[in-house]
Amino acid sequence: MSSSRRQRVLIVEDERLLADAMSTALGRYYDVSQAGSVAAAHRFLAGAQFDVVLCDVRLPDGTVQDVRAIVGDAGPKFVIITGGDASAAREANGGAPVVIKPFDVDELLAVLAELLTP
Repeated sequence: MSSSRRQRVLIVEDERLLADAMSTALGRYYDVSQAGSVAAAHRFLAGAQFDVVLCDVRLPDGTVQDVRAIVGDAGPKFVIITGGDASAAREANGGAPVVIKPFDVDELLAVLAELLTP
């Protein structure tokens, strides 16, 4: 029986309660790390490989585009988290999947499964 590594998810969300809830729910299936700002995300992304980044559109020190710029085009897949307009968020972020706040954990898990299934 082969053992494969668990896929890694970085949550970049400044609403601490939401980030903690996502981390708890996703932690059953993925290795999860949390960052509350662009600067914190930069530290995580400089030191580890992630399969997907769940990123809020607006952060205290920048935007999701700032986080995407850290990893470039060859980086992990992105899922955008927003309380605003999904179409605008998707268009501004290269067609990345968008999850609208408030969201259901099952919805988030389904988006991740679709993105991370080979």
